[in-house]
Amino acid sequence: ESIEFNLRDELNKGDTAPRSLASLFKNSPGLDDVRAGEQRTEYGTRIELSEEELDKFSGTYSPESDSSVKFVVRRSGDVLLVDNPGRPTAELFPESSLSFRVAPDRGQVTFLTSESDSTRVTGLILHKGQDLRAVRVE
Repeated sequence: ESIEFNLRDELNKGDTAPRSLASLFKNSPGLDDVRAGEQRTEYGTRIELSEEELDKFSGTYSPESDSSVKFVVRRSGDVLLVDNPGRPTAELFPESSLSFRVAPDRGQVTFLTSESDSTRVTGLILHKGQDLRAVRVE
């Protein structure tokens, strides 16, 4: 089902003079305020994976665009953590057998597996604004 409306009519409701779209957001928090605030970590989509299932994702990865950069995915108990130099450690929680949400609220990761062996993880894609592909190097 789609909803259609005329933006100009909506902006002018109750007003005698039109206002700019930007004026609607002048008192809204900026991006820095949002990033500094409490982040959403529960999405209602988390599934449980065993420690053995999580272990297969542990390793060192490097972006295809810059092989000098390395980051580590490791299991800690029943969660995956990402150690990325210069950034806070992030938690990955599973939404499917290969897709994970990055907490706090920073995107989604899809792990890639070998075509010949679906249990062997070969890389990942970080979905956040644009896709960042990384290969597993260790």
